Amino acid sequence: MRKISIFLVLFLLCILPIKVFSQEKTLTGIYNDEEQVHINRKKLGNSVPTQICGGKGRPIRIAGFTNYPPFGWVEQFLYGNSGKETYPINYGIGVEIFKKIADEKNLDYTDVAFPTYQDAKNALEMGKVDVLVATYYESNPYSVMEVFYPAYISNPFVVVSLKGKLPPVKDLKELVGKKGIIRWEENILPLIQPTLPEGVHLETVSGARNAFKKIVNKEADYLLTSRYAAEAEMRRFKVTDFMDISDVIRNPSFFLGFTTNNGCAAYHKEYFEKRLKELTADKDYIRSLLSKQIVYWEQKFRKEPSIMLTEGFEMEDETEQEIKIDEQELEKMRKIKELDPEILIQNEIEKMNLTSGLLSVN
Repeated sequence: MRKISIFLVLFLLCILPIKVFSQEKTLTGIYNDEEQVHINRKKLGNSVPTQICGGKGRPIRIAGFTNYPPFGWVEQFLYGNSGKETYPINYGIGVEIFKKIADEKNLDYTDVAFPTYQDAKNALEMGKVDVLVATYYESNPYSVMEVFYPAYISNPFVVVSLKGKLPPVKDLKELVGKKGIIRWEENILPLIQPTLPEGVHLETVSGARNAFKKIVNKEADYLLTSRYAAEAEMRRFKVTDFMDISDVIRNPSFFLGFTTNNGCAAYHKEYFEKRLKELTADKDYIRSLLSKQIVYWEQKFRKEPSIMLTEGFEMEDETEQEIKIDEQELEKMRKIKELDPEILIQNEIEKMNLTSGLLSVN
């Protein structure tokens, strides 16, 4: 009898590690193996296990980047009862779409802020974050980022110049011999450089203010930029009436991009793509979202004077009356800040023509 007991103990000691290993492998598979993710997802239905990004204790980490409205910017808020410790909140079109879908599924998420788009993208590649909410499609087979279809908005590239500085620009060939600039943080040079005609040269400038200062002070003939980013910054700097915007030069699209180095993309892909298709089919929703983000950015800087009054700009035929008109516009801005933001947004939707013929989603 004693021999049998010893044998049973030895048998249990042998089989227990196998059982534990099997359980550990299953849990690891839920998180890291995409095929196992799909299997467990079907078993669990709508519930999100804690091991999956989006579950309790494992929030989806959203990479935000600064200074590219209306697609992305970051606000810092103070923690309660804290004099200096802050936490970031990401803003922008893609962020709002992502959070809307995530809230429908009761997913947990957290915002992580980065100085630039490239920093955010690098963090995604290294697995430090899970989602990049504004990214272009890449055909790189070694990339660990997977875009979710369809694209939620197009990002038309245009040429911005001082009013009357250039004839209507419809093609980059018309810019040969002109002094052009491009914003470093927009990260659009790699997309457009392969198709730049010979003789078109672009100087890289960091920051929207520096870029528009060069245009205002006639240190550059034009700025190659995103149409929507230009609209947001022109309203911030109060130079809309002094600038010309060309026809669309290129028109790439923005996607939500998920890392593939864990099970996050595989687990959420089906639902996100379904909702993206439904949301982007509603053009009024996308237009209102675009308008709202531009208004938010404009109102953030509503107390700033026009860049035309602070950067020493002089029009060739400038008169005292023209300066007074500009001051009247600034007074209008001071009054409009008292309005309800929702009224501002609705007014913007009605009067804006920047989306006409440009806004498109796949």
